[in-house]
Amino acid sequence: MEPVKGGVLADHAAQALRYAASKDGVLTVLSGMSNMEQMEQNIATMRDFTPLTAAEEAQLLQSAKEIKAQGPLHISDFTKYEKIKFHGIPVAAILDGYNACLVQPNPLFAGELNYLPNELLKLGVTDVKQPFPEETVTLNGEDITPMVKEAWDWLIAHSFAM
Repeated sequence: MEPVKGGVLADHAAQALRYAASKDGVLTVLSGMSNMEQMEQNIATMRDFTPLTAAEEAQLLQSAKEIKAQGPLHISDFTKYEKIKFHGIPVAAILDGYNACLVQPNPLFAGELNYLPNELLKLGVTDVKQPFPEETVTLNGEDITPMVKEAWDWLIAHSFAM
């Protein structure tokens, strides 16, 4: 769903659609369109569908890394944060979600805004805007709490839920 990422990949729309449709098990690609021209382009891409070549896929993945690195955290790979949690939520997901929202043309319409409230609901938290206890987050002895709180606070403030 949303392979063009709210416009972030609009310059690569055909490749993004082909990437999503090329994956094993994909039956449908929900592309989203803002105007008739985009709809016609998407139809043409899928009518004449050919899976991405390995070189095209590598180029698209490199473009995605470059776009992520333009976010407020200037990070394209959040894997080093995967084992750390903040209020029970993986820090990698919090940071990646925040970064992904803010590289989009309309950050307040990003699907990533759903992630944090949904994860909190799974933990039994029904009011995502409640005050949470102070918590320190460290990575290899470095205090990364300010970065995590910046992402957390923005995601909570702009959340679609509660």
